[in-house]
Amino acid sequence: MIFKALIDHVPIDSAMNERIQKLPFPLVGPFQIILIKQMRDTSSNTLFLHLENILYKQPALYGQVQLNEYYLFLCGSALTN
Repeated sequence: MIFKALIDHVPIDSAMNERIQKLPFPLVGPFQIILIKQMRDTSSNTLFLHLENILYKQPALYGQVQLNEYYLFLCGSALTN
């Protein structure tokens, strides 16, 4: 919901702001959005496990947009190793 509100330029209401405050990192720019379309019919759980391993402790949100379409929403400075 946070991702959708940000890309659709929806005003942030108090309920959304409360969710943002619960993130384990500040939601500050610059922002980078990466859209991923999974072409093969494989388990989406596998993709999420790989994303969790890659993005461990990084300022990023990720989720599913549609069937076989996913997003990465990176916050702040570039990813660190």
